[in-house]
Amino acid sequence: MAKTTTAPLTERMRGFARGLFEGKSASAAYAAAYNKATTSKATRNSAHKLRKDPRVGAYIQALRERQDTASLLTVEQKRIYLKGVVETPLSQLDEDSPFTKELTERESESGSSRTIKSFDKLRAIELDSKLAGDLAPDKHDHTLSVDPLAELVADIRTRQAT
Repeated sequence: MAKTTTAPLTERMRGFARGLFEGKSASAAYAAAYNKATTSKATRNSAHKLRKDPRVGAYIQALRERQDTASLLTVEQKRIYLKGVVETPLSQLDEDSPFTKELTERESESGSSRTIKSFDKLRAIELDSKLAGDLAPDKHDHTLSVDPLAELVADIRTRQAT
């Protein structure tokens, strides 16, 4: 019977898991974490065995989830951006502004022109309202005042009578 353990990972085991997470081979991750030679057969065997440890897999999964969460914008960050879309005047937009949707420059015989388009301010307000929960559907009672089964029976009787 295989031996299973619920003991926490050692710092070296976590180092091995971080190496795998960073894309190193199992042997390279093991060698870095345990200060061993990567060419050793014992290192390769130990790395293979440790890689199969469910605790190592769970730690790698936790690292992935933490990375995914860290790369997402928070609701507050989204609302701050939308606030900038709404509050930034068109006169302050340029090619470097994060609120510039499109910038077109045209040259003609009579001179040059520049067209700047911003994001839709009303759409930004709508999105912000959704994020704030302001557009949640009203919780009205939508129960029918008429018995639908009675209506269906009456409709069937009417059809049969004709």
